[in-house]
Amino acid sequence: MKLTRLSAVIHAGFVLTGMVTTLLGPVLPALVSRWSLDDPHAGYFFTAEFLGSSVGVVLSSLIVPRFGFTHSLALSYVLVGLGVGSMGVGPWALGLAAAATYGFGLGIIIPATNLWVSQTSGPARAAALNVVNLAWGIGAVSLPAVVAIAVRDNLLRSLFLMIAGASLIVAITLFAVARDEAIRPSPCIDVDAPALWGIRVFLAILFYLYVGAENAVAGWVAMYTDRLHVAAGTLWAATPSIFWGALLIGRGLAVPVLRRISEARLLSSGLLMAAFGVIALIGANSMASVVIGIGAAGLGLSSVFPLLVAKISHSFGEAGPCIAGPIFAFGGLGGATVPWLVGIASQHGGGLRTGLAVPLAAVLLMGLVLSIATRMQRNGAPSAARP
Repeated sequence: MKLTRLSAVIHAGFVLTGMVTTLLGPVLPALVSRWSLDDPHAGYFFTAEFLGSSVGVVLSSLIVPRFGFTHSLALSYVLVGLGVGSMGVGPWALGLAAAATYGFGLGIIIPATNLWVSQTSGPARAAALNVVNLAWGIGAVSLPAVVAIAVRDNLLRSLFLMIAGASLIVAITLFAVARDEAIRPSPCIDVDAPALWGIRVFLAILFYLYVGAENAVAGWVAMYTDRLHVAAGTLWAATPSIFWGALLIGRGLAVPVLRRISEARLLSSGLLMAAFGVIALIGANSMASVVIGIGAAGLGLSSVFPLLVAKISHSFGEAGPCIAGPIFAFGGLGGATVPWLVGIASQHGGGLRTGLAVPLAAVLLMGLVLSIATRMQRNGAPSAARP
C-alpha cells in the first residue's frame, strides 16, 4: 500500500471530519426545538462535544505513538460513527453523550491527521497543512446546505445515519491500509528547555482562543440568523456554509500568499479581518449584512489553525506528536467553554447580539497575545518566540 493511497484516504476522511466537526451549528435549532431548550442548555452541546474532544486530544499523545496513525484514526472514526448515529435519539442527556462520543473521536482525528501531514511534508509543511485543512473545509461547507434540505424534508435522523455509515466506511478502509503499512510518529525526545515551555504556553493560549472563537461564530450563526428573521424558509440552516466557505477560500489562497508574505503578517492581517467580520455580524439587520459579516470572519480566521499547527512542528520537530496533545487540548477547552459562554451572555444580556461579543473578545485577545509574543522576542526573550 503506497503512501499516496494512504494520503488519499486520510484526506477523504478529513472531508468527513469537517462535516462532523461543524455538525452542531446547523442542527442546533432543530435540537433546541426537539428538547425545548434555552440558550445556556443549548450551549451544553458544544461543551459536551469539546470536552470529549479535549480528552481525546490529551490521550492522542499516548495513543498515536503507541498504535500508529492509521490504527488510531480508524478506531476514532468508529467512535465518530457511533456518536453521530446516536444523535437525536432518546432524551437530551443521551444527545449530550452522543456529542461527547463523536467529540472524543474528533479529538484524536484532528491532531493526528494534521501531525501526520506535517511530519510527512518536510519543508512544505505549511502549504501541505493548508491543503489538508482545505479538505476539512470542503466537508464543513457542504454540510449546512445538506442540513437545510434535511430539516425542510424532516430527514435529519436519516442524515445522521448516513454520516455515521460514512464514518464506518472510512474506518474499515483505514484498517485495510494499516494491515500493509502502519505509519507511526517518530519517538519522543526531551524538549523540556525553558524556551520551549514559553512557546507551549503561547500556543496553548492561542489554540484555546482560536477554537473557541471559530466554533462560537460558526456554531451560533444559524440560530442567530433564524432569530433575525432575515432568511426565507430553512435557509438559516445553510448560513454556516458561508463561514466555512470563506474559510475554505482563505486556506486555498494561503498557499500562494505565503510565498509573498510572512506567516506572522498573514496571522495579524487575518485577525483584523475576523474582528471586523464579527463586529459586522453583531450589527447585522439583513441577510446581506449577515453574509458580509460571517464571510469576513471566516476569511480572516482561515489560516490561523494551520499556521499554529505548523509552528508546533517547526518548534518541536519530530517530538511534535508527543508535545501537541496538551496544546490541542487547550483548543478543545476553548470549544467547550467559549460557545457555551455565548449562550450564557445571550440569556443574561438580551440576546445573541450580546452573546457574539464573546468570540469578538477572543479574536481581539489573540491579537494581543501575538503582539506580546512579538514584543518579547524583539527584546531578546527566547522563551517568548513568536507563535
